[in-house]
Amino acid sequence: MELTLTRIAKRKDYTIGRLYLPPSKSPQEGTSESSSSPRGGREGTGTYFCDTLEPTWRDYEHGANKVK
Repeated sequence: MELTLTRIAKRKDYTIGRLYLPPSKSPQEGTSESSSSPRGGREGTGTYFCDTLEPTWRDYEHGANKVK
């Protein structure tokens, strides 16, 4: 199973995203269905599952430190 994460807000201290499940196949039609995001825009593929909250992105390869 492959999930899709769309990051929608990158802030100084956090990043907000939306997590989507893979499109499901209809047994009658054999085609994929895609749903829209709960806020009206079509931002990911598949079925919207939940919002996500992550620490802000840091460039660890160039000396950034991880925050506890």
